[in-house]
Amino acid sequence: RSHRSRHQNAQNLTREFVGNKIRLMATFSRMKNLAIEDNHFSRLEENGLELLDVQLDSQRRSFQSKIEFNTLLVENKKLADAIRKQIAVELADDKWTKEVADKWLADIDKLNREMKEELGDAIKVNEVKNDLWLANRNLETSRAAVRDALKTWRITKEQFKEGTGANIQQVAQASEQYYFFFKQATDAYQILLRAENSAD
Repeated sequence: RSHRSRHQNAQNLTREFVGNKIRLMATFSRMKNLAIEDNHFSRLEENGLELLDVQLDSQRRSFQSKIEFNTLLVENKKLADAIRKQIAVELADDKWTKEVADKWLADIDKLNREMKEELGDAIKVNEVKNDLWLANRNLETSRAAVRDALKTWRITKEQFKEGTGANIQQVAQASEQYYFFFKQATDAYQILLRAENSAD
């Protein structure tokens, strides 16, 4: 998307920026709701393994929403930068007056301020949102998902061994979830290495 954006005019970039912000805030809302849901279903000892399917599904959706959120944050930064550069180009070509360009940029800055206020603690304003940041955040998210999935798998295996509720199918489901997230973390690490090499 960012490659395509470099060839768009400022108006099209702004429409894409606004659309990205809408998706970002919707993802943030979904991420918060899923965090509550995931926390509720994470207590296997209390809830029992009859809710294992729900918990595994909640873990995946929570993970996916966090990855999407990180990606949209970086896209927001790229689009805002692209708009500023394109407005400067179009201003130099006398497509806009300086007054219009200044108002345009002020509106973009206002949208970003409002977004940061709404996101609160979910975003650290002093961090540069680039591809290296995204790779780091996605690796952190993937590793956290691996830890949660491993905990679920261990509890399920223990209950199966003790004969206290878990069956072999549930152990297999928990195992599959762990290896799914392990693969995500492995891929995220490789992406981070490539991002670090590109940044050098």
